[in-house]
Amino acid sequence: MSPSPMGYTTTQLAWRAKIFFLLLVSCCAPAWGQRGAMTVPRNLSEMVDEAGLILHGQVVSAKVEPHPDFPALWTVAVTLRVEESFKGAPGSTYTFRQFIWDPRDRENAAGYRPGRDVLLLLVNPSARGLSSPVGLEQGRFQIASDSSGKLYATNGRNNLGLLRGVAPRANAKGLPLTPRAMALITAEPQGPIAWNDLRDLIQQLTGGK
Repeated sequence: MSPSPMGYTTTQLAWRAKIFFLLLVSCCAPAWGQRGAMTVPRNLSEMVDEAGLILHGQVVSAKVEPHPDFPALWTVAVTLRVEESFKGAPGSTYTFRQFIWDPRDRENAAGYRPGRDVLLLLVNPSARGLSSPVGLEQGRFQIASDSSGKLYATNGRNNLGLLRGVAPRANAKGLPLTPRAMALITAEPQGPIAWNDLRDLIQQLTGGK
């Protein structure tokens, strides 16, 4: 077979095209925002609806490795110790595999650091076993305390637009929101949100399930 201008044979090009197609199918649902990936802005209500699993816990390990079935695709296998779940039943520990979009993210396991306290709104695993937070960086929150010890949650977009449009969407679904939740939504804060307030709002948006 004659090589292409890039030096690949026809068979190699076909195989790479097949892998790329499978990747698009597997990752068509939003994933966590790594370098080199783009997503449409989503508010919290939209992400709650799209997530198959919503959990709060600590990162136990994050191992960068090739996909078991596609060695050319790099992934990170993340294991979490589950503190609480708001949607789905992950058990006491949960492991998911996420595609690494940018080679530079192999160096830090795409930001999944052991010991980090996180809230993840995860899509259901694809047929290829790939999952990730909804809306890339939008569906992954870091939970950290301030100088007084109060816990706050912040996603990869600094919560920008997180609560915009949540109230009418909740109303359309017949989900009652507490006055405190309504006050928070109306303020549309940008930046860290008190963890207890975000937790309560997610419970209300899931209907307490």
